[in-house]
Amino acid sequence: SYGREASKKPQIANTGVMFMDLKKFGALVPKIFNHLVEKGPFPALDQGLINNYLTQNQESRHLLPIHYNWKVYWKLEPSSFEEVKILHFHGPKVKTIHESIHICFATISFYEQ
Repeated sequence: SYGREASKKPQIANTGVMFMDLKKFGALVPKIFNHLVEKGPFPALDQGLINNYLTQNQESRHLLPIHYNWKVYWKLEPSSFEEVKILHFHGPKVKTIHESIHICFATISFYEQ
């Protein structure tokens, strides 16, 4: 089960908060990596890969209740803060591992000065 993406409408897309059977998902991981090699890259990185694999292979997915993946930019109405279970902070994604490594080294260098 996982949550909504950019809006409150019920759309299974966001893998930022996932509730899963770890044994079952663990058994899928090698297949998901093979899918990446055969058909990747995917938009939205890991989220695109997981969504594409599950859709292509007709694996079941369920939408989490909205309060388990609440975005910080959504207004609380018609909800209250007490109803929010998981607050999902998210931001820009790095496009490649090379960029990730570069950013990491740049950050380390900055703090070593």
